[in-house]
Amino acid sequence: MQSQNLSTIKQIRRLWAHLTPRRKKQIAVLAVLMIVASFAEVLSIGAVLPFLGVLTSPERIFEHHLAQPFVQLLQIQAAQDLLLPFTLIFIAAAIFAGLARIALLRVQTRLSMATGADFSVQVYERTLFQPYSLHVSRNSSEIIAGVLKAGGLVGSLIQPI
Repeated sequence: MQSQNLSTIKQIRRLWAHLTPRRKKQIAVLAVLMIVASFAEVLSIGAVLPFLGVLTSPERIFEHHLAQPFVQLLQIQAAQDLLLPFTLIFIAAAIFAGLARIALLRVQTRLSMATGADFSVQVYERTLFQPYSLHVSRNSSEIIAGVLKAGGLVGSLIQPI
């Protein structure tokens, strides 16, 4: 198991060396987006408990010290008046988390596919600019297989990372 992890780390390092500076910057942006999506997920999970608390026993919310600034800000007098604001907060948190997940998935997919396309172009260009004698001696299916392997790198290594 440990040798497999070391092999994967070596592959990632080799892969990183072949990335363009533009792709490296995009990966940094992706990392920031992952952190934002993580916080959005935590926010949506954290919004569940107050929402359920308002649904089950809204009177207890008035007793909680963390809810007092919120209650005073909205000038809420009755326990039933808490339901709408807490529902809206819960819905907003869930929508924000969902949008963050969708954006993260979109950026991840686009970046991995663009990186795979970059590698395919690099392999094709290197193959194309080989001496003529090498082209004559190699089978064309070997060349096509090399380009396809670069494209297959996306599903086997880039996307999982």
